[in-house]
Amino acid sequence: MPCAMKELIFNSRVYRDLEVASEFYEMQDPGCGDYFNCSIIQDIKSLHRLHGIHRKFCGFHQMHATRFPFTIYYTVSETTIEVMGVLDQRRDPKWTRRQLLNR
Repeated sequence: MPCAMKELIFNSRVYRDLEVASEFYEMQDPGCGDYFNCSIIQDIKSLHRLHGIHRKFCGFHQMHATRFPFTIYYTVSETTIEVMGVLDQRRDPKWTRRQLLNR
């Protein structure tokens, strides 16, 4: 019997993470913000296949994005994969830790 696909859900702060990053890339080069969003969404969708294999940081699994220097932080339960943050890898690790501990 095939196993059921886990539901992907998003912490409310993820939408702001994506908005800030997209605006940054759009300012660098028009159209790049949309490309960022499409790329990150593809990475997040891959969690259906890859969830749980990534190492943990602050209690969250962390998957590095394929095309941008961002990390997708998520948790896994029996029925869901919850994306907790999409954060810039270039930030101070202390900042990243604070962001994650507040989610």
